Amino acid sequence: MNEAAKGDTEINQNISGIAQAAENTSQGVSKTQGAAEQLPQMADDLKQRVGQFKF
Repeated sequence: MNEAAKGDTEINQNISGIAQAAENTSQGVSKTQGAAEQLPQMADDLKQRVGQFKF
């Protein structure tokens, strides 16, 4: 394999790695967004539960 072909292979591998990293980041963002959307309801639930212990 000549040097140019080796370079092309390395470039393709790097592009694939970047694409996979971008996909992983996108999935992480989606999970974080979902968790953030649940926080207000969780906070309300916690307030109600804590309120049961107030005198």
